[in-house]
Amino acid sequence: MTREEELALIEASKKEPGAFRPLYQKYYGQILGYVAKKIGNTTLAEEITSDVFFKALTKINLFRPSGHSISPWLYKIALNEIRMHFRKTQKENYLFDRKTLVEPLHLFELPGDHEVLERLEKILLQQKEKDLTLLELRFYQGLKFEEVGQVLGMSHENAKKRTYRLLEKLRTELMEKA
Repeated sequence: MTREEELALIEASKKEPGAFRPLYQKYYGQILGYVAKKIGNTTLAEEITSDVFFKALTKINLFRPSGHSISPWLYKIALNEIRMHFRKTQKENYLFDRKTLVEPLHLFELPGDHEVLERLEKILLQQKEKDLTLLELRFYQGLKFEEVGQVLGMSHENAKKRTYRLLEKLRTELMEKA
């Protein structure tokens, strides 16, 4: 689906909700995967993802195209829904688990052994939620810096700068404790 086709569907959805269906079909799996990774419960993730798309459809008139797909807007809604869930349940939001910790180790050129994973986990849990979300959106969800910036309400330059500063900080802390 081209950007022009997507924009046409968004405009059509403002008048006829049924026109939203192709957008739902295109992005449902992507958003569900993101929510499921954060929540850790497939059934609950499906409910939250349904809420995301319901809100997107009911608030479609508020969407303002910025030269990108609707994807960052959907991620932003999903992130807000996830935060609401954790506030309601008063649970702490741990963004990473041991399985997903192995994935970014190639960025630091370190082995994925138990000791390194423990150190990385401790370091990550000391970071701000916004920084962890930035890493997750960029490296786990594969969003471009422009899209990450849209989700987190910052310029793409700032998203890029913060990402690389955070990676350098993590690398330095890992190397210090090695």
